[in-house]
Amino acid sequence: MKKIFIFIFALALIIDFSSTSIYAQSKKENQEINLELSSPSAILMEYSTGKIIFQKNSQEKMYPASMTKMMAIYLFLERIDTGANNLTDIVTISTLASSMGGSQIFLKENEQMSFEDLFKAVTIASANDAVVALAEYTYGSLEAFISEMNQRCKSFGMTNTNFVNVTGFHDTNHYTTALDMAILARKLLKDYKDTLLQYTSIYDTYLRENTTSPFWLVNTNRMLKSYQGMDGLKTGYTSDSGFNLTATANRNGLRLISVVMGAETSKSRNQDTSIILDYGFNNYKNITLYNKDQEITKVDFNNAKSKQDALISKEDINVVIKKNATIDDLHITIEINNIDAPKNTNEIIGYIHIKNKNGDLLATYTLFSKENIEKLSFKDLLLKYLKQII
Repeated sequence: MKKIFIFIFALALIIDFSSTSIYAQSKKENQEINLELSSPSAILMEYSTGKIIFQKNSQEKMYPASMTKMMAIYLFLERIDTGANNLTDIVTISTLASSMGGSQIFLKENEQMSFEDLFKAVTIASANDAVVALAEYTYGSLEAFISEMNQRCKSFGMTNTNFVNVTGFHDTNHYTTALDMAILARKLLKDYKDTLLQYTSIYDTYLRENTTSPFWLVNTNRMLKSYQGMDGLKTGYTSDSGFNLTATANRNGLRLISVVMGAETSKSRNQDTSIILDYGFNNYKNITLYNKDQEITKVDFNNAKSKQDALISKEDINVVIKKNATIDDLHITIEINNIDAPKNTNEIIGYIHIKNKNGDLLATYTLFSKENIEKLSFKDLLLKYLKQII
């Protein structure tokens, strides 16, 4: 054990270069950022690490309006991913769904439409009738769906959010924060990015295209055409919430998530979104230290058949740093705390921690063994012992 401790300590000193999200930012960074925003609440988060680059009243209670539908979208995509539903499913519209006001595609009671077309209506045009129809179809009732939405808030770490409907219609008990919306957006992207962005990046399209009553869908996020790299995510507006936008954009391998809430106009909302995204892209870069499944180090497992076994991360190990910083500015340590054989590839062996030169923790990733670790049999242990004493 003494040898192992010396090895780990030496490794930490040599590497000076890990999967837990870090929703934090140093006080020094906070003091450096002075963005003039008109919106009362905003946040900027880097996608791969969850690093918060900028925030303004990000934990203040706000009303999400149609950004509520991001949680509904997550549950719809999950149903498709698990095979519980298919995009080709035909949904029959209920009386309740057809009665929704606000943004809508004017569904009629007993009308039938495919799951995919309804999903397009939600993600592109924020259609209230479509989101209700899909909620009823996927969970059997609106009440069951809303209950599941709130359960997911808890599991995602959205500690200051409560939903009472799927549309975002105003209710004093229907609230969230900019931070919680950023957490939700990141979860959406982490789990379903490719499918999600396939729809949220569409600027306009048609429903019922080959019928006598085609319906033109235009994306409520007009910044898709004006901001370089933007491909999502969700707008929201009521007279009580003001103008909201959760946006995501990707440039040169750096994906950012911004949330602006409570703006007075759609123009000021878009301006503030541009300001904070520009700040992120102009000042930060995302670097990959290790790729998914790449060997990071080797460890001698106690009583293992093999002499040394590789440790890996099951995802890319990324870190977000200022553009003028380099890898040499990073301090990387490896913590190993579970080295008794046997081990399978799903058991956590340790962690890799990444700090900046000021000692601020940037990210922590979980480490696993690359292969299953077999334990020496009694016979093997006996032979090993005999060799040592001969």
